[in-house]
Formats: sequence, structure tokens, C-alpha cells
Amino acid sequence: KIDSVTVNKTAKLIGAWEDRTYQINIEVSAEDVEIPGITETAAYDIVLVLDNSGSMWSNKMDGNKTRMSAMKDAAKLFVDNILKDSPESRIAVVYYNSSSSTACRFISNGTDIKEAIDSLPYNNRVTRPDLGMKDAAELFRDYSTDENSKAVVFFTDGVPYSGYGSGSGESWSSGTGELSSTGLANK
Repeated sequence: KIDSVTVNKTAKLIGAWEDRTYQINIEVSAEDVEIPGITETAAYDIVLVLDNSGSMWSNKMDGNKTRMSAMKDAAKLFVDNILKDSPESRIAVVYYNSSSSTACRFISNGTDIKEAIDSLPYNNRVTRPDLGMKDAAELFRDYSTDENSKAVVFFTDGVPYSGYGSGSGESWSSGTGELSSTGLANK
């Protein structure tokens, strides 16, 4: 059930008209969201894969809030809602930039998960989502339980970095299944 969804999209010409280069911003927010498949009886192992690249720290949104701040707020709200509706679920946190790190393994303590989200270190590095997905696959392989369903929630501002393994259709084996990326493109 989604009571209210707000979508705002803006396009801004960057540089000369003949270059036809645009910055496109899409903001989506929702209130009173029930996630299909997540019930009080369903237990999930969820990996939050968080973009910790330089663009998240430097680019401001309306109201002078950074994308990083908005992402942290959304991720913490997600944690609260999941653990309220599915207290047996466990959440892990991975962040990525030019490398990837695990901020916490699968736990059900909302306070500790939110502290891991808040503790993301400042950096001004490039975007390597492939490394975040690789770490998520390793967490499922090494620490997930067979009883719990698996899910990855991927947070990014979508500002690409050309190069390394961010192509659509790339997959990583987790030992308990397969994780696939879609919609990511090399520049």
C-alpha cells in the first residue's frame, strides 16, 4: 500500500546548446509505504548498499541538504519500517566509492544499524557500485541464513563513473543465489 508518492523531475542544460548535455534530477518520496512481500511473519536478510562517492557529499538538493544527508535519512526510515513490520529480519550495511566496506553485518538492532549508516566516512572518491554489489553477495554467501529471504536495497544518486564493471546485466554469485544489476550503464 502506498498512500502518497511524490515525484519531481527537473532538467537543466549544462554548457552550450549544441552539446546537448543535461543534468536531470529525479526526486521520489513516499509516505505510508508497505513493501510487498514483507509481512510480520516474513524474515529477510537485507543488505543496504549505500553510495558514498564524492557526488553524494558535494551535490546539494533543495533546502541546501546534501544527497548524503537525504540518503541517510531515507535508509534509517527504511530500517525503522522494516524492523517494525518484520522484527525477525536482519539488515547489513555496505558502502562504496572507489572501494567498498561493510559497515555492519546482518543484525536486527535498529539503533546499531542506524549508527552504522550515520558513521559513513566523508570522501571525495569515484563511484564503483560493482564493488558494493560484490560485498553484498559476499555477505549473503558468508553470513545469511537459509531460512530468510534475501533482498538488496541499492541507494545512489546515479552520478556515473566511467569504467569498471557498472554495466547492466552484470551478476555476482552469492553462494545462495545470484545478484544482478540492471539499469546501470557505462559512460
